[in-house]
Amino acid sequence: MSNILVISDTHGNAAIINQLLKNYEGMLAAVVHLGDYARDIARFARAEDASMFHIVNGNTDPLVEAYDERVIEIAGKRIFISHGHRYSVKTGLDNIMYKARELGVAACLFGHTHVPTLFEEAGILFMNPGSPTYPNPDTPRGYALLRIAEDGNISGKLLEYREPAWLG
Repeated sequence: MSNILVISDTHGNAAIINQLLKNYEGMLAAVVHLGDYARDIARFARAEDASMFHIVNGNTDPLVEAYDERVIEIAGKRIFISHGHRYSVKTGLDNIMYKARELGVAACLFGHTHVPTLFEEAGILFMNPGSPTYPNPDTPRGYALLRIAEDGNISGKLLEYREPAWLG
């Protein structure tokens, strides 16, 4: 089983990334950051095995050493990653859905809306982890896990980010 941590829209809160990496230490095949402060994760990618980190720029990112969008392959599955702003995901998902179908991917991961989203359409898993820093007022602080099973089945789970317990 391959577990992939999916985060987006951290907006300068690298402490959240640090906590999630600690929580899932030794359990992840990859980490995907879908932009808006891609630099939040860049330092972790340099300190860890950089090949497990997949980063794209968001609409608030200066040019970081990352792509605006890309197709990655993990455990034999092609996955389209994009912040989503170039596909106007705040007004609808048709554009990004068309792009994912055109690319022939198994999953499409995007951010930008700060609204956790998970559904399957035309055999493609679509996932937006939300934002662990500034969620939409009606949604929890979010991140997600994408799983690729040994049999190739791909699934996702939206999770709520909670601050670590304060130990005093």
